Amino acid sequence: MRFRVLGPVQVRGTAGWSTIRTTKQRQVLAILLARAGYAVSADRIATEIWGEHPPPTVIPAIRVYVMHLRRTIGAGAARTLVTRNRGYEMAIDESDLDAWVFDRLLRSARHRMAQGDRPAAAATLSEALALWQGPAMADVPSGGTPAVAAEVTRLEHRRLSAADLYFAAQLDLGRHAEVVDDLAEAVARHPLREPLREQLMLALYRCGRRVEALHSYRRGRELLVAELGLEPGRRLHDLHQAILADRAPSARDLAARP
Repeated sequence: MRFRVLGPVQVRGTAGWSTIRTTKQRQVLAILLARAGYAVSADRIATEIWGEHPPPTVIPAIRVYVMHLRRTIGAGAARTLVTRNRGYEMAIDESDLDAWVFDRLLRSARHRMAQGDRPAAAATLSEALALWQGPAMADVPSGGTPAVAAEVTRLEHRRLSAADLYFAAQLDLGRHAEVVDDLAEAVARHPLREPLREQLMLALYRCGRRVEALHSYRRGRELLVAELGLEPGRRLHDLHQAILADRAPSARDLAARP
């Protein structure tokens, strides 16, 4: 890989991995990586960063930012960060950007899950999730930068989807004890995400921690009611009832429910 966006934005140049020091340069790079494979006009970059009323010197400033980015990229920069149609394009391969590698691994894992190969799916998802080093584009201000904000939202959504699938595969393989702590951390980060809470409750129950599983449901319900004015969904409610009756379903049965 040559570029990272699953965490701080980083470039691997001749001296190894490095971060971009100035905020505006990071924003330019993030916009180009969010639209990698397509030309982005200098005017579009200016509007993304400065809004509808950029300073009169904005186009020369963008040229300077691009020049510094090419220096950071190092060898092959002219073929990677290409000037095209009064704008710029990141002309990179799928293996050059960690977000694209992540997307490929997630597609592969979904295919393997559909085929019933849960061990391979779990291993692939573990590899995909290990690419993340923090929130997407963590050091790039996304407010007022629509392209970056949209890509951050997309990536974070896919990260959660990958986590859901990873825990589902692990639970289906009977690895409750191995993932219960990771599930607890995931629920702490995303307390309103019901699929994660379902998986945590099931893992706790399968580990013999029935009281904690029931407490997790109560806590989740309190948050849903307080913050969204909603009761838990049917799946979460049914799992709670099953645990109360000491007859929780298997992970595979849980995943098959509508």
